[in-house]
Amino acid sequence: MSPRLTKEHDNVIPAKAGIQSAGRDLDSHLRGNDTYLEGFSGDMYSITSFILRLLLVAVASVGIATNAQEAFAVDAAKEEARSGVKEYPLPTPYSQPYGIAVDGKGIVWVTEQVANKIGRLDPSSGTFKEYIIPSAKGATTDSKWVYSPSERTPPPSPSGSSAGSPLNMIIDSQGILWFTEQLGNKIGRFDPATESFKEYAIPSVNSGPTDIVIDQEGTVWFTEWNISRIGKFIPGKETFIEYDIPTQNSRPAGITIDKDGNVWFTEEAMDKIGVLDPKSLKLKEFAVPSLNSQPFDIAVDSKGNVWFTQKGGHKLGMFSPSQKEFSEVVVRGTNSVPLGILIDREDHIWFTDRMEGYVGRFDSYNTTFEIINIPTANSIPVQLALAPDGSVWFTESHRDANNIGQIVLQKKATAPVPVKGEKGAEGPTAGGSMKMVYIISGIILIGIIGFLLTRRGGKKTFLLVFLTLIFFPVYAYPESAFKEYPLPTPYSFPTDIEVDKTGLIWYIGWGVNRLGVFNPVTETFLEHEIPTRDSRAGSIAVDSKGNVWFSEQDANKIGRFEPTGKTFKEYSLPNPQSSPTEILADPSGYIWYLAWNLNKLGRFDPKTSSFKEYEIPTSDSQPKELAMDTQENIWFLEQGGNKLGMFNPKNASFKEYPLTTPFSSPYGLTVASDGVWFGTGRNQKLVRFDIRTGKFKEYPLPKQLMIQTTTLDSKGNIWFSCKEENKVARFDPATGKFTEFAIVTPDSQPFGVRADKKNNIWFAELATNKLVRLDISSVDKLSKGKNLTIEIPPSKEKLIIRK
Repeated sequence: MSPRLTKEHDNVIPAKAGIQSAGRDLDSHLRGNDTYLEGFSGDMYSITSFILRLLLVAVASVGIATNAQEAFAVDAAKEEARSGVKEYPLPTPYSQPYGIAVDGKGIVWVTEQVANKIGRLDPSSGTFKEYIIPSAKGATTDSKWVYSPSERTPPPSPSGSSAGSPLNMIIDSQGILWFTEQLGNKIGRFDPATESFKEYAIPSVNSGPTDIVIDQEGTVWFTEWNISRIGKFIPGKETFIEYDIPTQNSRPAGITIDKDGNVWFTEEAMDKIGVLDPKSLKLKEFAVPSLNSQPFDIAVDSKGNVWFTQKGGHKLGMFSPSQKEFSEVVVRGTNSVPLGILIDREDHIWFTDRMEGYVGRFDSYNTTFEIINIPTANSIPVQLALAPDGSVWFTESHRDANNIGQIVLQKKATAPVPVKGEKGAEGPTAGGSMKMVYIISGIILIGIIGFLLTRRGGKKTFLLVFLTLIFFPVYAYPESAFKEYPLPTPYSFPTDIEVDKTGLIWYIGWGVNRLGVFNPVTETFLEHEIPTRDSRAGSIAVDSKGNVWFSEQDANKIGRFEPTGKTFKEYSLPNPQSSPTEILADPSGYIWYLAWNLNKLGRFDPKTSSFKEYEIPTSDSQPKELAMDTQENIWFLEQGGNKLGMFNPKNASFKEYPLTTPFSSPYGLTVASDGVWFGTGRNQKLVRFDIRTGKFKEYPLPKQLMIQTTTLDSKGNIWFSCKEENKVARFDPATGKFTEFAIVTPDSQPFGVRADKKNNIWFAELATNKLVRLDISSVDKLSKGKNLTIEIPPSKEKLIIRK
């Protein structure tokens, strides 16, 4: 039985029909107004009617062609999925399948939580075989759970004095099955060759083992839900080691391992994800930006990005260890509860939605979704597994579904990827071009109609038409205020930007390891390859001499580009694995940076090529952002420490100011004459810190906006980008008013924001690979100083990236 596939894309037919209908209505209206047409001959009327119809056809043709082209581009960018779902009912009724894995031969294995069994499915024959877990034989369990549409949490685990309640499952390199026994408080092992079990009791009582994973050395790692620990089992020695998570009662759920052997896990109760380095045994935690997100399952893609489901946040989350950045994807459905997660060989993110009852696939490169509905209603899909043939398997835990499901995708060829540098410097592509076509065409039509209606001296009518012609373009000003410039290299993923003294716009092409510059006068780009490959350049700064400095997180360097000679020079940091993030050039010529991994603030002297680093007082402070005040004090944010930090270079001393809201997740730092400004992700506030009084003042953001990056214009206004709402916004400290500007391109993911000398606002669009200029002077003239809000309805499915 085929599923119903839901996709978001342009629909050409309704647009065409709407234009044709408008043409018929206007033609009918003109024919019905003989009073206004009195005095015209039949020939004149026919000519006029012909001209109007010709114009309408021209407008419709342009609209249809453009819409068709846009629709084709969208469909080409989206990988079409011809999907089939096949379901296999388990032999034991109400067994509540949960964990699932597929071995190298394509055999599907599943845990049966209520039945306390391990199930084996041979897809080639469709036959099942079940194995009762030894310690659970004869156990009585409660299997009376039924589905409730209002339920927002997984069904309760079965009860029983000796019930094992097998949960998650993994297969090692030898084909051995390992699984957690949540109620049995054990780690189980099953050898398919001998069909034999072995169980290992966890030392801690009632630890509640949940998820399980195996590293490259064959060590078994698992989460201990009830006691906030990460467990390790060494099969060769049959010994356990347990590690306390700093945040107690955090409810660790999902667990995974990256290519470097780091163990990542989710903390459902405390809205965090954590990582344990098995070599140093150092454990770090990162607060997820969204409140009540309830991170659950977790996986790592080929780039090292950590993905996780958010049960309470209705989102997929992504954390970049190199960028130290969170991203969030809003999934479909008002009652959405994403649960299981899987990343396939092409880095598609698969997830189950237990409340909406579908399996989703998210393409993080094109930011598109495929929604695959399951034939069985109320099936409650839980966990996912990838088969050698590329098919995706999942469990359906509803007591009446009691199935294993299989999804098979057949791919359709996609549009070819543009060659790097193609159409590199051909100038800007105007945003909202299609709307402007309709607006201009509308003005022409109104002019013709006005001419026809006022031909015999209708002064009132002429005045009405004249005013319409004058004010109609005002409605289009969001289109004309924004100007977009596509970057020369596709998939550049522009991050930080900076405006130098001459007005040039510098940017980092994070995805292609390039430093770029844009000349607003000639509207041309020039890009330079950073010498160290895969350096993961992030932050950017321009010194007083015009040299461009940037941090190289993965290369553990800071780099300098000299524009006159077009030469690079790179400087390795003194301590390995510093992971430099933010960078700042002060008036004295020193270059400041944050050594994120080492919890230090660093200073580089270009004259002597020497480094000096200062330990931040709060351990594991997770420092972010850098800014300097008029006294040359260095300010920074502490996401882990939940503080605002200040460093005085004159006496090499730190001072820290605890934020008023716990776990506030501060983002976006800038310094003005009246204080230090930044945003908080947890309570959606713009915060001002008065340097003289040492006090904080908070301003609630409108419509639950969240601040990405901030900057200051020459008038003292605070500007910030808002990825969630696809806007840039302005705050006037004098009036306390916010002004929002909706970006022309939907879901553009504005990243970085800067003001030039003319108070034009510049920012990068991470998703659409563009630089954008907002001409604020034209907007201010039209708004006449009034508080202005321009809104575009948000998409149900959008990518949100925070810095």
